Amino acid sequence: MSVFTWGSDACALHLDFDESRPVGVALAGRSAWSASGASDAQDTDRFQLLIEILAIEAGRSRNNTRMDQTVVGESLRYAGHEVDTDGDWQVLTIRQTSSQFGLEVTTTLRQTDGAGGIRFVTEVVNSGAQRLTLTGISTAVIADGLGVLGDPDDLDLVSARSTWSCESRWGSRPLRGSQGIPPYSDHKHDDQTSREVIRGVGHSSWSTDGDLPMAMIVNRVTGRTLAWEVENNGPWSWELIAQHDEGRTFSLALLGPSDLQHSWCLTLEPGHRFRTVLASVFTADGGVDGAVGTITRHRRASQHPAVDPSQPGVIFNDYMNTLMGDPTTEKLLPLIDAAADIGADTFCIDAGWYDDGGNWWPSVGQWEPSTVRFPDGGLRRVLDRIRERGMRPGLWIEPEVVGVNSPMASTLPDEAFMMRNGARIREHDRYLLDLRSEASRDHLDSVFDRLVGDLGAGYFKWDFNVTPGTGPDRDADSPGVGLLDHCKALDEWAYRLRSRLEGVCIEACSSGAMRMDAHWVRLFDLQSTSDQQDLDRYATIAAAAPVMLPPEKAGNWAYPEPWMSLEETAFTMVNGLAGRLYLSGKLDELGAEQLAVIAEGVEHYRAHPDVAAASLPFWPAGLPAWDDPFVALGLRGEDSTFLFLWKRGEVGAQHLTVSDSGFRSAEVVYPTTLDGWAVETDGEAGTITVDPTPGDGLSARIIRIDHC
Repeated sequence: MSVFTWGSDACALHLDFDESRPVGVALAGRSAWSASGASDAQDTDRFQLLIEILAIEAGRSRNNTRMDQTVVGESLRYAGHEVDTDGDWQVLTIRQTSSQFGLEVTTTLRQTDGAGGIRFVTEVVNSGAQRLTLTGISTAVIADGLGVLGDPDDLDLVSARSTWSCESRWGSRPLRGSQGIPPYSDHKHDDQTSREVIRGVGHSSWSTDGDLPMAMIVNRVTGRTLAWEVENNGPWSWELIAQHDEGRTFSLALLGPSDLQHSWCLTLEPGHRFRTVLASVFTADGGVDGAVGTITRHRRASQHPAVDPSQPGVIFNDYMNTLMGDPTTEKLLPLIDAAADIGADTFCIDAGWYDDGGNWWPSVGQWEPSTVRFPDGGLRRVLDRIRERGMRPGLWIEPEVVGVNSPMASTLPDEAFMMRNGARIREHDRYLLDLRSEASRDHLDSVFDRLVGDLGAGYFKWDFNVTPGTGPDRDADSPGVGLLDHCKALDEWAYRLRSRLEGVCIEACSSGAMRMDAHWVRLFDLQSTSDQQDLDRYATIAAAAPVMLPPEKAGNWAYPEPWMSLEETAFTMVNGLAGRLYLSGKLDELGAEQLAVIAEGVEHYRAHPDVAAASLPFWPAGLPAWDDPFVALGLRGEDSTFLFLWKRGEVGAQHLTVSDSGFRSAEVVYPTTLDGWAVETDGEAGTITVDPTPGDGLSARIIRIDHC
């Protein structure tokens, strides 16, 4: 056995390179050798096959439903590796072959300086004479065979559920036990391993609807943490696979679609190749906070070159709790003036601007301005008014769909749409474009060129409100193959679009945050975090959003309304200020006192433009539960930390640790005109105690802490 260690002090792997067997892998770390001893590191039982490949012709060596013990994976043999650099990235390429199945398998690992994560992708080439019918391929599989995370009984699985308007609901459970990996005795079952698996699955083209593609295992005693995320804008899976009682307690498999979960079945003909989705793993100290800080650095190193977090700006959108898809010249002009007066930089006209029939949902697709809604001077007059008031004009668009009432439904050929069993896939009165089709790509290129070139749109809200199920089967071996190929084509087209639309800001929105995976979000300047219309519920969504994306990309709605008290007005503003301030609300109907609270929030945002982009998130009260009466998010920068605190019910004084090294001072910086929160600090101990406004009403504050 030849153990090769690759990575950084922050995140590293031990790899078994031996030509007589498949490449094995195990987590490494500062504690690995001291905890297990070098002799244990030579034990192949503590390593996991790096790649598992499931095929109809071979299956598994022992039947189960996991990405584990695959015959093709066990047939692989180490064939070589290379170490290289690519800009700021360190690159390890591992080659394996299977003489039995005629395969060449190449796994590429990448790690950027200071990011602390390792990104994987695997390519399989059929170099043999026989086809192979694939039903699942892991991007990578990792084992904690050397005890890097510590005693399995001290480990918790931290994962989340997400759905429309109820996004980012995080929770924790013991990794071992009745709701995790149950106790099991290998030696009493002829040394057969358990068949237990804990699985997260993302379905269809909403990558973050249901389970999230990111999760963590945290040692609740030491804080040592393993985190991971599958980076795909379509279907995916992660699996925690129960292994031996001793040695490999569990393995972590990361993969895209599979036959069992997603109807993905690919015939790999001789000479053909397949490339998996991306996936990354991270190790860190400091529990959830330390792991998310590491992941945030990794994500920031992966952004599209067009993304510019240094110019956040204040965005006003007319939809949420305001026009709700019914824009007209008469309704928009007062809002435009009110948004400009409050200090907005961008004014985005949301859904409906193209609709003449009074039902904006099934008429999407042609993206020509309505003449009914904008009778005097057309939409151009409204956009000109936005520019005259010093703001950038923006438009809502849902480019990947065509409504059944749109002229494009009959103008575009069938090949432009997702098809299954010879019929167009129809969901909620929409057809879905198939980006594998040149006709669909040409159509969308012309749409964006016209909206930017002719109308002067400088901002787009890119929405996606329906999904195609398992996917299209036209020109594909299975629906899952068609959907994955579409997702890859969409990603490639969107990447090129961003590169050529210089200076245009684009927001990602998918029925709120149903496509908030790292791979898709890297293309956009900000991501809508929810469609939640209740300011109370939005607090937990805003506080948890930085787990899934850099805080400077968290587009959190703030929608002040005339009926709100001053405390509620400040509460919804703190929701927005916790990320990328995304204003809505009937500003033209608000009173002077409410407008003053909003204006102070905008001034605070402008005074600290780099708070989100130059900070790392942490949660001094723990990750927020959906019904927590008190919620806290911290953004820690080099010189100062900002605490975003929400009171949602009857709570007493809250004692928070905000710094391990102490701090110089702390003060409430928003809102400064409202009384009621008592703040006591112990800078030397790094703690702060806040006693919110009494009662069960909503209240929120932002506290600035200056470092020593």
